[in-house]
Amino acid sequence: MSSNWILVNFIAIWTVAAVTPGPNFFLTLQTGIVHGRRAAMIAVAGLATGTFAWGLFGYFGIALLFALAPWLYLTLKLVGGAYLLFLGGRLILHSFRGAGDEAIHTHPGLSGSQVYRRGVLTGASNPKTALFVSSLFASTLPAHAPAWMGIICIAAMLAVSVCWYSLIALASTTPRLRALYRRTRHWIERCAGVVFIGYGGRLITLR
Repeated sequence: MSSNWILVNFIAIWTVAAVTPGPNFFLTLQTGIVHGRRAAMIAVAGLATGTFAWGLFGYFGIALLFALAPWLYLTLKLVGGAYLLFLGGRLILHSFRGAGDEAIHTHPGLSGSQVYRRGVLTGASNPKTALFVSSLFASTLPAHAPAWMGIICIAAMLAVSVCWYSLIALASTTPRLRALYRRTRHWIERCAGVVFIGYGGRLITLR
């Protein structure tokens, strides 16, 4: 198989994984609606940092490290799952406060560093991502793939993720969507919270 087809296959599989709704998607959407476009783009930068880290770890064989040190994998699972549970619970608790029409204006503000940190932690909260990336590299790249191919794949992961979540961030700040959020804030935050709790619980309990 030619290098071009290898890269196309890798990018196609990663794109499908990236656009599938999950914690990253809901974090970007909720941040954009509540805190605005700038905050959403900062969150995207944080998510991209987490993606880049898992891309590097996956390429350099963190799956082997997890196999040699299972306690490390378990620790990351527990910490990541606990963080998602915390984030989900916080969203649900907040959904019971304030009036819908004032929600966007009265929501406690977050600094850029807080938003970025939340993005990084959410993006890096699932060590299964590293295993998925490792298996993706193993299944699509030849055994002795040149370093430049791995670098391109990691760059492609980053580009796809940034483009997709940037679109979500921009869409989340449109007047129509923000107006819809004012009317349905409580249910949106509860649903997002349930998603985070579901992913966090699944991350902790699945082996």
